[in-house]
Amino acid sequence: MINELFKRNAEKEGYDKWELVQRWRAWPIREPRELDTYVPDKIRSLYSEASRTEEAGALRAAAVMYRATVEEICTDKGAQGRNLELKIADLKNQGVSEDLVADLDEARFLGNWSIHQGLEFSREEIADVAALIDDACFEIYVQPAQRQLMRQARKQRRDANPRTR
Repeated sequence: MINELFKRNAEKEGYDKWELVQRWRAWPIREPRELDTYVPDKIRSLYSEASRTEEAGALRAAAVMYRATVEEICTDKGAQGRNLELKIADLKNQGVSEDLVADLDEARFLGNWSIHQGLEFSREEIADVAALIDDACFEIYVQPAQRQLMRQARKQRRDANPRTR
């Protein structure tokens, strides 16, 4: 679908009084990135908002919102520290791998540079950070939840068939 914005020209009459100001493609609309439903709602909400901001082309704002997502992950996991850098580092004490901690720190850098130094990043760099956060959420929230569901299913099978004990 093509949208058009017209402006009225007071000096002209009839059909000529309207001038095309802008034309843009409104279709297809990209859906924002979404995290799995096993991820806490507040984290999912921040991530989704960052994605919508990214799709709108406000890449510095998206970087800041992805940073906010990382901060909420730290808060949710109870990470300690006087600043976000130390909270991210403390995630190691919560069982998060060193590689994942380093990736989350990249999101912090991008957000900090965007807001404090006004640096602009490419769509690819912002998308990379979004993927890092998605991977982190998969490891931190989704895999443990899936494993718990599998444990429960195995227990139900064992309980339903007492001969297998």
